[in-house]
Amino acid sequence: MPINLDEAIGAELEPVEFSWTSSDIQLYQLGLGAGGDPMDKRELRYLLDETPQVLPTFGNVAQSFHMTEPP
Repeated sequence: MPINLDEAIGAELEPVEFSWTSSDIQLYQLGLGAGGDPMDKRELRYLLDETPQVLPTFGNVAQSFHMTEPP
């Protein structure tokens, strides 16, 4: 289905409020392969720290986590 640029460029979207938990962050980062080497402490900081390092792409998909039904 082609995108109508005139409609897309002028579109005004309603704001969406969302929140996430550390488990959402961990699941996302595991899905991308973070922590693949459990002996590498640099990888574990994305999964185990009390304040985990969050991959920048998480912000692009976080709002959709709870907007869809799991398979």
